[in-house]
Amino acid sequence: MGKDKSESRVTAEFYNCAVEVMRGAEAIDEYIALPQQEAFDIEYWLLEEAKLKRMPAEKSLARQVICVVGAGSGIGKEVAHRIAKEGAHVVCVDLNKDAAQATANEIIAKYGSGIGVAGSGISGCGPAVALGANITDRASIRKMLDEVALAYGGFDSIAVTAGIFVPPDTTGHIPDDKWALTFSINVTGLYLVGDEAGPTWRKQGLRGSLILTTSANAVVAKKGSVAYDISKAAANHLVRELAVELSPLVRVNAVAPATVVQAAQCSPGNG
Repeated sequence: MGKDKSESRVTAEFYNCAVEVMRGAEAIDEYIALPQQEAFDIEYWLLEEAKLKRMPAEKSLARQVICVVGAGSGIGKEVAHRIAKEGAHVVCVDLNKDAAQATANEIIAKYGSGIGVAGSGISGCGPAVALGANITDRASIRKMLDEVALAYGGFDSIAVTAGIFVPPDTTGHIPDDKWALTFSINVTGLYLVGDEAGPTWRKQGLRGSLILTTSANAVVAKKGSVAYDISKAAANHLVRELAVELSPLVRVNAVAPATVVQAAQCSPGNG
């Protein structure tokens, strides 16, 4: 147990060392533990209490494990960095595993790789890991969530920022295959993530949140974005349906972001 993975791994090291001490004692004679009162006095004496009181307050998302689906670029990357800043462990998920890994590497470089038993990849102690997943494939989602359990024991919340916008062709129409792809990612993919995560949340018995990315286009019709706009309108109602399905443990909400602005330049109309 620990407030983060690094602390948990250190606790495991102490545990293993204690077991070896017990084995050594039993090999010679017998192991006798300290009386509970004496152990308490060693752990909770005045100077130790004073040290704990001087520690900085925990950040708002400390002890939380949050999966960001679409973390390889754009809004998803920014979300991953923001929640890491607030103290969360971040699972960076993307169809492009290399892009997800790049985001995770940036977070680890900024906040450190943790301490504890040596490990790499999913067994490391850092604040972020990277996983690949295709949200239109239920088996891929399940595999990703199972790997999150290996990395951190489970998850608290999921934010899905993955999405697609397909512009009309030269004739002004959306080809049928592009229409289907838009709904597959923007609607079905969001549903599959929530539907697969639901059983895990219920098994954990812990409260969590599911955040789905929608758009202002869901309520305002615009020329040239019919597939995108209608898919986002469907996603808005999906939020309501999943809120019913996943209650009372899990809160489900939608966020309609605008533009990720980097550096000091901003195009007219962006905000």
